[in-house]
Amino acid sequence: MTAHTMPDTERTVGARAEPPPRGSVPSFELVSGNRMVALGALASGCRFFSGYPITPSSEIYQVMIEELPRQGDLAVAAPDEIAALCACVGASLGGYKAMTAPAGPG
Repeated sequence: MTAHTMPDTERTVGARAEPPPRGSVPSFELVSGNRMVALGALASGCRFFSGYPITPSSEIYQVMIEELPRQGDLAVAAPDEIAALCACVGASLGGYKAMTAPAGPG
């Protein structure tokens, strides 16, 4: 088996959703990719965030700064992206699931 092939099995990949009852209107929420990143981090157990509010990651910063303190965790506004990363490394070494959201590719 290579990385590109799957063994022949009868398993289902993904979850099957039941169709909504006839006559009901399904509800949807339009959410940006940045907001989904933040909500995914929260759902996965992120307990520490340090960031600098800069485009294109400002919405991640905003969601984490608002939501983490509500659940008793810590969100820190850093003076720059390097300081944000250093704070995350320290939190991670302290046993916290930590994240930052930098703007640049490097």
